[in-house]
Amino acid sequence: MLGLNRNGFKVEHVAEGYDWHGYLDKVRFLRRVMARVAKLDPDQLVLMLDTDLGIACNEKEIVERYRSISQDSGGLIVFSAESCVMGCNERCDEIPKVPKWVTTHDPQFKDVRQFMRLEDEGELDGPVHINSLNSGGIIAPAALMLRMYKKIIEVFEWGAGRDLPTDQHLYYYYWLNNTELVTLDYQMKIFSNLCDMDTDRLLDKRNDGSVMNNLSRRKACIIHFNAESKQNAESVSRIFGEETWKILEPVTEPDPVSSPGG
Repeated sequence: MLGLNRNGFKVEHVAEGYDWHGYLDKVRFLRRVMARVAKLDPDQLVLMLDTDLGIACNEKEIVERYRSISQDSGGLIVFSAESCVMGCNERCDEIPKVPKWVTTHDPQFKDVRQFMRLEDEGELDGPVHINSLNSGGIIAPAALMLRMYKKIIEVFEWGAGRDLPTDQHLYYYYWLNNTELVTLDYQMKIFSNLCDMDTDRLLDKRNDGSVMNNLSRRKACIIHFNAESKQNAESVSRIFGEETWKILEPVTEPDPVSSPGG
């Protein structure tokens, strides 16, 4: 995770010291932490992030953008969004289109094809929008985050939660069953996901060190080098310089252990 010190963030590693059995355990780890935070202050805003990303703005900017998304959408749990579709499984057809509030508040919101990495410009025959959930970034009040984690564990505890190739299926379940509470960052106000994106088209490094997201027409906040975007080391290093190696190193997931999870 890059850019923490320069932007004043402190991070808690929620899985350190625990055995890994599968992606449902990731939710268990988060539930433990969220139970502690929610007990102290149920309204405390919590930002949950994957580690293969960089932070390019400060806490105040993130909170302001969260409040803007929440006010426009009515949702209090905001997930990162991307154009890639992964983890929805049998429910992919249920993914909502970009809601009207997005284009109402942002009439210039664009078809994202011009920012995508395409070998053939004609390989997509229609508009592409950022309307798929990405579980690498979530921001919400602690009590609501805790409620979500508890429900996911309740539903998937005895099912296929341990054998999933990604945790996104768990979060898709919660989103598609709670669309009045959960929304996505459709405009990349907070989260800039680079899956399927051409980093050089999407992001510009400014002379003052800030990073501009050309799709959202805003300063980028959290840049997620997910999926195959890690393979473009030159583009990534243009944004975060010599720290780039920290997120380009391959990550090996631990082998599942035989003992049951807590």
